[in-house]
Amino acid sequence: YAQAAAMAMGRAIDDVIITAALGTAYTGETGSTSTSAQSAIAHGSAGLSVTKLIEAKELLDAADIDPEEERYLVCTSKQLSDLLAITQITSADFNSVKALVQGEIDTFMGFNFIRTERLDTNSSSNRLVLAFAKSGIGLAVGSDIQTRISERADKNYATQVFLSMTIGATRIEDEKVVEIECTES
Repeated sequence: YAQAAAMAMGRAIDDVIITAALGTAYTGETGSTSTSAQSAIAHGSAGLSVTKLIEAKELLDAADIDPEEERYLVCTSKQLSDLLAITQITSADFNSVKALVQGEIDTFMGFNFIRTERLDTNSSSNRLVLAFAKSGIGLAVGSDIQTRISERADKNYATQVFLSMTIGATRIEDEKVVEIECTES
């Protein structure tokens, strides 16, 4: 029970971060000025490709982000499949990480890949993939995860698992977050 509840809390944290990264952030002294992610890389009727990765890297580089700062690309299994079908990703001639050995991509072009199936689609049914520098998104933990496991006498001594937390997230610097639209077929 506790492990399942902890995993659910982890997914909730992921959802808060993804929503903050791709949604509207509020800035200014009063928090009334709305901003959106730096820019979106258009879908171009294609899935995730090396061209889109190059464009995302270029946008992050153009924002003068420290080259030593960790960069992440959050995508679904469909986008990873799209990349695994590209020779530049799987060939040792282009890539020192042998993606086909394990059937997964962990790093490429300076991005650490994170797979999740929790990314939304836009109104055109294109998957919204997220590329960002580590300092571009902030997670605030107001109250850490609190867990209680107990029996409930009023429910025939069934086990009750209770978890709670208070969190929030936002884009700290818009230019460090890039939205990539990917067509899924």
